[in-house]
This record gives sequence, structure tokens and C-alpha cells, in this order.
Amino acid sequence: MECSASIQIKAPAKINFFLKVTGKRADGYHTIASLMQKVTLYDHLELRLVDSSGIILHCPDNVLPADDTNLAYRAAQIFLQSAQARLSTSVCGVDITLVKKIPIAAGLGGGSSDAAAVLLGLNSLFADLFSERELAGMGLQLGADVPFFVDRSAACWAEGIGELLDPIASFKDLSIVLVNPGFSVSTKQVYENFILTSDRKSLIVADSRIELWRHAWQESVARQVFPYASLLNDLEQVTIRMHPELEGIKEDLVAHGALVAMMSGSGPTVFAVFEDRQRAQECCHFFNKQYGSVFVTSPFA
Repeated sequence: MECSASIQIKAPAKINFFLKVTGKRADGYHTIASLMQKVTLYDHLELRLVDSSGIILHCPDNVLPADDTNLAYRAAQIFLQSAQARLSTSVCGVDITLVKKIPIAAGLGGGSSDAAAVLLGLNSLFADLFSERELAGMGLQLGADVPFFVDRSAACWAEGIGELLDPIASFKDLSIVLVNPGFSVSTKQVYENFILTSDRKSLIVADSRIELWRHAWQESVARQVFPYASLLNDLEQVTIRMHPELEGIKEDLVAHGALVAMMSGSGPTVFAVFEDRQRAQECCHFFNKQYGSVFVTSPFA
């Protein structure tokens, strides 16, 4: 193996078109049912193998830590340790440059996507030493969303804690405006403040609604009709209670022509769906006057 090879890789953001909290495990993790969709907003990473052992991480122009508290760094640690164990020999180190474009702690999965990009990029540099399933297993040690970004699919139905993935059809002709209000939200805090019913009857009803929603989504994608009336995010109620201004952002987006607006993940980023690209661009221009992180994106198709 040549310890000078390099690769550039893009790490996409995601949104949740649907997020239902379905339970809580004994270890404290919540189980979910969610439709996760990759969108065309990216962090950019360059990975370069080096002769010296270890990991060097550069995060220019942002406040991210460049140590083992960063998911990209930890992903490299797990990969290199696994590679050394499999090859039974010492392996190259890696020099990583991470250029952030995805807002941090924003409900868009940026940190998880960076970690997955490191795993995928290193695996390519190591001549596909591990299978995608093995990479997903490494990713799950880092966070519940990482296996989704390891998966090559544009959109997946996710269950369990997010690691049980079923690829699902993606829309082709939608524009999605992302509005980040400029503050971060702790996913852990949002889940801790979510009230989960213990009524089994209610959960059975929820299960049946989830199946109906999955069927409606597949039919709608096949017909290219957006099922905006069906969108759901259980975590919205928690984050909006903490930050009521998010409700106003949703209302303003709809007033500017969005079919629907909803918070992604644990927030605080709000996404809005448009069928008309020009209208999406105009909406983005309007919101850029108030917020610094507003993007027009598209779903992966």
C-alpha cells in the first residue's frame, strides 16, 4: 500500500421527511421509524495517507475540535485500528482536511455524514478492505445516523435506533430550502425531553399509521405527487417548545410558496419543499436577509 495516496469525498446533509419515536430501549436509546433523505448540501473532505502512524485533522475556518471529540477523527481511529487487526501489520496514518458547509448541531446529520465519508474514503484508499456492512458496523459505534450515510442509497426507511435501513424511492424534481436559525440544539437534550406514551394500544395504532404512511409515500413517489399533508416529526414539539421562533420560520416559508415546512431531525434547521425552483431561489434570497445559513438544495435521486 502506498502511503501517499489521497482522495476527495463529499459528505451530504440529510433531512427527515418522517420521524416517529416508537419506543425506548433499556440502554436509554430511543427507537424510531424515519424516512431519511440525502440532499445536495455537502461538507468536503480530503484524506491523504501518510507514512507516520496516527491521525491529523484540520478543520479550517470553523470552531470544530480537531481531536478525538470529532466524529471524523474517531471514524479514522476505528477504521485504522480495524485495518491493522485485519492485515496483522502496521498501517499508514491519515491526514484529513474537513471543510464544513453543513451547519453544526442542526438536525442535518453533518457530523455523522463526515464520519461516514471518512470510513468510505479510507476504505477506498485501502482497496475496499471492508464490506459496506462492516463499515456500517463501525459507523454504528459512532452514532445511529452514520450507517445511513455509509449506505449508497439516496433515501432510506430507518428503524431500530436508525441502523435498520431499507432503501426507498426518492423524488427527482423537488427543491428544498434549508433555513438554519443560527443556533445549535442538543439531540440528547431533545430526546430527554420527549414524552413517550407507554400505552401499548396507542403504540399499536402508531404502528399501523406508520405502515399506511410508508405505502402512501411509495405511491406518491411513483406518481411524483408530494404527500405534504402526511409529514411528521415527533421531535418538533420538543424543540419548538424550547425555541418558539421556529414555528414562525415554518409559517413564513409556507407564506413564501412552500408546499410544506417542517423541522429536520432534532432541529433547529427547518426545511421547506417547493415544486418550482425559481420560487425556492426567491424564498432563499428573502430568508438570507435574516439568517446566515439558508440553502437551496435538491433530494438525491
